[in-house]
Amino acid sequence: MIKTGSFVIVKEEAVLRPTYTQVKGKMKYVNMNIGEHVYIDRQSVISALKIGNNVRIGKNVIIGHRSVIRDNCVILDDSILGPDTIVPPFTVFGGRPATMVGELAESVASMNKELTVNYYRSFVPKPGSSSGG
Repeated sequence: MIKTGSFVIVKEEAVLRPTYTQVKGKMKYVNMNIGEHVYIDRQSVISALKIGNNVRIGKNVIIGHRSVIRDNCVILDDSILGPDTIVPPFTVFGGRPATMVGELAESVASMNKELTVNYYRSFVPKPGSSSGG
């Protein structure tokens, strides 16, 4: 099962696959939890255990099984995040394999919220406008 918070954007051709773990030698699927204000760009394949709040995942990214992406992070385009990786809060990860390449200011949370809320607003009719054709 995939659980998402508010304002989660999953772009075209992105794939969300619940991850798995081994229990007594048997494979068991585990719920994927995605926080609020998360943007997953095109053609990414996500098998994370958890994605926190205010996270932006770039185009053509692969997130390995059981990875945990904490709050307020960015994963750069074309990155491959290996299985069981933990991405600390307020960091930028990039590369193949992805490693920490920078840190983010605390303002990243409000910037991500603005991005996702404005994206959603572009699909909501403005008051007083007709929806008929």
